[in-house]
Amino acid sequence: MAVVSFLLICLFLSAIPHHHAHADKEVLKRKHASALQKMPGPWENATSSVTPTATSSTRSERTVLQRFMTNGTIYLHSSSKPLNVTCIRAKTTAKDETTKTFTHDVLVKRGDDEREFHLNANYMPLERTKEGRLKSFTDKQGTVVTNYTFLLTTRRCAVVVKRKNNPDGFYTNTELWVKDSLDANAAPCYRTFMDVCNCNKRPTWYYPLQCK
Repeated sequence: MAVVSFLLICLFLSAIPHHHAHADKEVLKRKHASALQKMPGPWENATSSVTPTATSSTRSERTVLQRFMTNGTIYLHSSSKPLNVTCIRAKTTAKDETTKTFTHDVLVKRGDDEREFHLNANYMPLERTKEGRLKSFTDKQGTVVTNYTFLLTTRRCAVVVKRKNNPDGFYTNTELWVKDSLDANAAPCYRTFMDVCNCNKRPTWYYPLQCK
């Protein structure tokens, strides 16, 4: 279940203390420890048997990360906490291959009155693995900063922990995002999502077809 020109990295770093990002990372590691031991790295191609090198790492990042986040359309499939929406759809409007920044036009349809609105989500890299692969992004909208940590990503789906920080506190939600509005080929992500959502196996479902 963000869906692009990015904010400058220096602006984000000046707004978010480093210890906050580190604390968030440690919380996620503890919460999802068992699941993380069973799955490939956030941006690795799970079907690849090639030992990562500087070249293969870059290729893996480009084919998995860039294809999922910046090519085609992304839909919110399910979430660990209920949201007052019937569907959310994200499309890339701008991207920079060098800086790995991008912008999504996000369509949101409300659940109570069925009204819809659009917003821009501007993503910039937040954290990389030791091998240099991206595993989290951040989006800053005024005083609200949202961090996205990817626990599992394939070309068709992703399991994402979203932490939103604002002046009143923070909000954390685990989401399943899919490429296909009919959620085809999302089974691997669905299983992982159910393992880590902490929702008593009862997540909230959404309706991608209503965003068509």
